[in-house]
Amino acid sequence: MRLLKNANRAPSLTLLLAAGFGLAAGCVFTPGNASECGSLLSHSHEKSNGDCQCDEGYAFAHPNDPDDFECDEIENACGSAFSNSHLNNAGDCLCDDGYEWCDETDPANLACCPPSGDGDGDGDGDGDGDGDGDGDGDGDGTPPVGESPNADDCTAEAEGFVWCTHTEAQGPWGSKTYFCESSNWVEYPNWADEDCVSSGEDFGFGCVDTGTEVVASCGSGSGDACDDGEGEFFCEDTDLLSQCLYERMTSYSCQTHCEEIGVDGVTYEFGECNADPAAECECYDS
Repeated sequence: MRLLKNANRAPSLTLLLAAGFGLAAGCVFTPGNASECGSLLSHSHEKSNGDCQCDEGYAFAHPNDPDDFECDEIENACGSAFSNSHLNNAGDCLCDDGYEWCDETDPANLACCPPSGDGDGDGDGDGDGDGDGDGDGDGDGTPPVGESPNADDCTAEAEGFVWCTHTEAQGPWGSKTYFCESSNWVEYPNWADEDCVSSGEDFGFGCVDTGTEVVASCGSGSGDACDDGEGEFFCEDTDLLSQCLYERMTSYSCQTHCEEIGVDGVTYEFGECNADPAAECECYDS
C-alpha cells in the first residue's frame, strides 16, 4: 500500500518544457529534447534518490549517453500504449480488466487482448486501437490504469489526506484525485484544474503520486478536450506550437520561450512557429 500524502502542485509543464529544450540547428526546438531528466515528453522521471528512470513501458533511447534522458516505448512492454496491461504496486504485470494475455506462451510479450485477440477489440487484427486495420496506431489510445484507494485506509487519523490513482511513472493522463472526508474517499474530478488555475497556470492535466506527495500537473493553452494522448505538434498560428496532450489541447508560445527562456541559456528577440517541414519553434534576432 502506498502511503497517504498531502496534496501539492507540480511544476507546471510550461516550466518542464523549458527544461527539456535542447539546441538544434538554427536554434530550432520542439518539446521533448531530453537534456534533463523528466523534461516534457522525455518519458523519464527522477526517483527519490536522484537517479533518472524511464516511465513504465519505456527504455532509454541512448543508454550509452549519460546526458540523454529520452526514453522510447518498448514494444509489448507492460503498460505501453495499447498493451492493455499495467504494473501493480508489487511490480507484477497484470492485464487490464476484461483482457487476457495475447500470447501466454511468450513470457516477454506483456500485451493483453480481448477475446477477439487483436489487442483492441475492433476486430481488424492489427492491435492498434483505431479500427482501420493499417497498424499505424493513430487511434485515440488508452490512459494507464491507476489504483483506487482502499476504503479501510480512510480513517479519522487520515482525515484530509489525498490519494492519486496514478504514479509519477504513469503520468497524469486518466488520473483521479480523492480526499478522505468523514471516513469516506470523495473524488474531486476538478482538483487539478482548480489547483493549477489558482497558482496562475492555465489548466491541470491531472494528479501524480511522486512517492512522497500528490501533485497536480499543469499545462498551458486552452485545455480544451481532444482525442489523443500524445498527438503531433502543429502550428496553431505564427506564435503557438500546439498539440493534443493527455486529451487536453496544449499550446506553447514560441515568442515567450525565445525571449524569456531561450535555448541553452541564450535568449533571442523573436520566436516563431514554423510548420515546414515539421512544426517547431525557431528563435532568431533581428
